[in-house]
Amino acid sequence: MSHHGDHPFDGKGSFGPVEDLLKEVPSAPVPGPTGEFPEGKLTPEDKGSLTFTIGAKNGKVIIDFGAPVSWIGFTADQAFEIAMALAEKAAEAKSTGIVVVPG
Repeated sequence: MSHHGDHPFDGKGSFGPVEDLLKEVPSAPVPGPTGEFPEGKLTPEDKGSLTFTIGAKNGKVIIDFGAPVSWIGFTADQAFEIAMALAEKAAEAKSTGIVVVPG
């Protein structure tokens, strides 16, 4: 079973106020559409680049897209990065002490 919602997680950004996230990691992206097309358009309906955050809270892994999303597409390298981030946050959510080291 999974969870989902139509609004930003907790209504305050991914895992707390976005301002707090930016204080901790000044380069952290604010989730949501960027209006840019760095890889060109995948389809005529492509809405452009989307920043998102992946985190862990209360034993769950959460992806905050910052906007309603019907589909997303990634390069192969981006998909591997996301897989690594998901594995890392899954370990954090389980508190197993597993350390995921990027290759």
